[in-house]
Amino acid sequence: MGIWEKPKEWLLQALDAEFGISSPRHHGYDAVESMEAFERDEVDVFVSTGGNFSLACSDTGAL
Repeated sequence: MGIWEKPKEWLLQALDAEFGISSPRHHGYDAVESMEAFERDEVDVFVSTGGNFSLACSDTGAL
């Protein structure tokens, strides 16, 4: 789908120029980083478009 949690600066600049916005520069988490952040209670909002995120991660034994 072309979605990545850590877009390159050139892409963010192009989005800003095209749409007249200021894109956030703070990067998101990948799947493993997300699970680790959940364990540290550092996640305020989690949006999922379906599926069982925790069971889809590679280290299901950590659950």
